[in-house]
Amino acid sequence: MKSVGKDLYEGKIDDGWILTAKDTDPPEYFLNGIRMNLEDIITAYKSKKKPGKEEPKLKILPDDIKEWRLNDKCHREDGPAVEYPDGSKEWWLNNEEITIDTESNDPKVKALQALM
Repeated sequence: MKSVGKDLYEGKIDDGWILTAKDTDPPEYFLNGIRMNLEDIITAYKSKKKPGKEEPKLKILPDDIKEWRLNDKCHREDGPAVEYPDGSKEWWLNNEEITIDTESNDPKVKALQALM
């Protein structure tokens, strides 16, 4: 997410999905300009279904590593794209790993964590 004004952050989650977070106490969230609580934004995003959208396919690698791939790229929107037998997980979109500082109290980071 990038700063778009004093205490205001905005990021594109997906085509047509713009998340804005206002750094207030408590934080305020907007989806495509409409104020919503974070739980409703998460529910709306997770339940969206695009017609004809191709889903990633699960591939079991050696040592029971689970990996989801789409168009030969590590990719998964509704959960971790890689799961290891020890319980560790990695999130990837279009072959790019998504990492977040889990100790951050920044509302934009918390909003992204909630989607992950």
